[in-house]
Amino acid sequence: MQVVVAGEVAVQDANGGLGVRMGSIDTQRLLEDDAPDGLNFWFVRNSFANSAEGAFKTPRHHHTFAQIKMVEKGSSNFLPGKDIQEGDIAYFPRAAFYGPQEKDNCTSFGMQFGFNGEHQRGPRWESRRAEAMENLQKRGRIENGVFFGKDADTGEEIVRDSVEALYDERMRLVTNRRLVVGPEAYDSVILMHPAAFSYFPVSQGVELKHLGRLYDQPGPNGDVAISMVRLSEGGAYHLGEDRAQLGWTVAEGLTLDGRTYPALTSFYSPRAEAAELAGIGGVEVYLVTFPRLD
Repeated sequence: MQVVVAGEVAVQDANGGLGVRMGSIDTQRLLEDDAPDGLNFWFVRNSFANSAEGAFKTPRHHHTFAQIKMVEKGSSNFLPGKDIQEGDIAYFPRAAFYGPQEKDNCTSFGMQFGFNGEHQRGPRWESRRAEAMENLQKRGRIENGVFFGKDADTGEEIVRDSVEALYDERMRLVTNRRLVVGPEAYDSVILMHPAAFSYFPVSQGVELKHLGRLYDQPGPNGDVAISMVRLSEGGAYHLGEDRAQLGWTVAEGLTLDGRTYPALTSFYSPRAEAAELAGIGGVEVYLVTFPRLD
């Protein structure tokens, strides 16, 4: 199991040096994996502090990967007039369009994940990022989060979301395949209000509430599950070995391997590893159970 405390992680501008989006993102990269079974994700804590012309903005777009966002402070815009409010969680399905969006004065946890190149983090992908950007710049230009240029294979003029264009170019460099955004299974962002769900007892000191189970990947294990666990003294919640799982807290009190952690702690338990969560003071843990393709 990997455990990370946000207060111990440096802040960087996730958009710095790329310019694929407008504005800046103060990002803490907390957890990530490029797993042997094809699962690829990263989990970050983002702060959007700029406003007006410095605000982070995107055009209307979609992705080959899914996303989960939970707002810690403030509110996070994802459609004109539509925000994720403080304490709420949103699921962004694969291929579903969202935006244009503009973000300022909010802090959120964010996760992006996919399989086999749908999402691209880790050395084999990031080592080709600069080369991919250079190739795009040779074939066109990026303006306001959109790539205007020529297709790599046909030479035809295209207009494409800049992040999608960058992912496509990196897919070509790493796998010699093109990035294809398939049809959306879910039409739009799914917004959840966790405070409206009720906990139910599981065992002494352990309560659980299920927020959502989404089937965005194929097969009998293709669902992603989003839950919350509340832990008090004497309780223990077990994470199985059959699925990779990731969790985080906003308050202090999570206990792992006998150590009690401060607020803003996150953890990742990969496949084939079992783990046990404990806690004090009724600490709430947000928990995501990843899909698997086999």
